[in-house]
Amino acid sequence: MAAHVDLFSRDLPQACTAYRRMFAPPSDGARRMREHCEHLWKVFHPYADAQFAAEFPLHFHERWFEMHLAVRLLERGAQLQRTAPPGPDFLFNVDGRRVWVEAICGTGGEAGRPDSVVRSSAGYVPWDLIALRIRAAIEEKRRKYDRYLEQGIVVEKDSLLIALNVDQIPHAALDCQTYIFRALYGVGNYVITMDLSTRKAVSSTNEQLVSIAKLSSGAAVGTQPFIDGSMPAIAGTIVCADNAMGAAHAESPPALTLYPNLTARTSWTTGALPVTHEWRFESNSDGWRGELLTF
Repeated sequence: MAAHVDLFSRDLPQACTAYRRMFAPPSDGARRMREHCEHLWKVFHPYADAQFAAEFPLHFHERWFEMHLAVRLLERGAQLQRTAPPGPDFLFNVDGRRVWVEAICGTGGEAGRPDSVVRSSAGYVPWDLIALRIRAAIEEKRRKYDRYLEQGIVVEKDSLLIALNVDQIPHAALDCQTYIFRALYGVGNYVITMDLSTRKAVSSTNEQLVSIAKLSSGAAVGTQPFIDGSMPAIAGTIVCADNAMGAAHAESPPALTLYPNLTARTSWTTGALPVTHEWRFESNSDGWRGELLTF
C-alpha cells in the first residue's frame, strides 16, 4: 500500500509535460485536471503499490489510467483487493471468484518504424496499423499473464482481463470499437453488394480478416485471438479511449467497455464487473451475434 502522499509534492525537471502543467497550473483547465487527479488519488491510494507516487510524474498517462480504472470500478461497486508485486495490477473479488486485471496504455509505436502509427491531418487513417498496435498491446500482456500462470501467482480457474487504453494510439480513440473488432475478432472491411441493373444495394457484410501482415517484415499477425482459441488464458479486455484532460472536463466519466474472449478457458460472465458497457455474444448457425449492453 502506498502512503497517502501528495501526488504533486515534487517539482521534477525530468517530469512529463502534463505533470509540470498541473504542478503549477497556468490555466483553469490545468487546475481542473489536477483536482481530478487528486480526487482519484484520495480513493485509490490504499490500493497503489509503493512506487506509484514516485512514477506518477514520469509516466503520468499510464498511472492516471490505473487510478481511473480502479476508481471507476470501485465507485460502481466492485470489490477491489489489495495486492503487492509481483503479479497483475488489480485483483477483484466477484462472487467468490478471483478476477485479475492488468492495465496497459497502447502507443503508436517507435517513431520512424514501418509499423508505427503517426497522427495525420491529411485524412488518411491506417486501419491495419492501428489494429496491429492494439494487437501488440494485448499480446504483450498475454505473455506476461503466461508467466504469472507459470509462477503460480494466478491459476487457471481465475479470470484474467487486460485493461487497454487506446488514447495514445493516433486516431484509435475516434472509432475505437471498429479497431478492437478488427484486431481481436477479425472483423474486416464493410462490403456492400450492388445490383448493377437497379443500382441498388442488395446485401452488406463485413469481410473476415484472419491476419494482417507487418510492413516491417511481412510476418502475418493473427487478428482473431478472441474467437480462434489462441489466447485461452485471457477472458477479455476492458477498453478506454479517454485521457485525464477529457475525464476532468467531461460531464460524465469516460466509458469502460468490456469485450469478452469467446474462446477463453474460463468463460466470462456478463455483468461480473461493473463496467459501463459490455459486449455480449451468442452463437448461432452463422457464428456469433453480438449486442452492446449499457449498465
